[in-house]
Amino acid sequence: TSGNRSLGCPAGSDGPLVVNLRLANCDLVQPGINGLLAGSPGEWRRSLKQLVSDVALRRQIGKQARAHVLEHYSAATAVEQMAAVFHEAAGSARSSTAA
Repeated sequence: TSGNRSLGCPAGSDGPLVVNLRLANCDLVQPGINGLLAGSPGEWRRSLKQLVSDVALRRQIGKQARAHVLEHYSAATAVEQMAAVFHEAAGSARSSTAA
């Protein structure tokens, strides 16, 4: 594997994720919890071999990755975050017009 690549399943699936350490979003991965990080060809081989050979680990990491994506990046979460921004902006507008 070369360049800025990651290997995993689409967001929201139950698949585990291996992310290149050079990617800007590698801070989203909690190594061994919701994904694995790899920065060299040897680390990629070890990570992939670990996921292929350990079904329980693969399922657990996949489950945690899905939960993380749903909690932080789902459409429902985006709507909640946007509503909070609009609510705060409306409050700020009311405060400045009252002054």
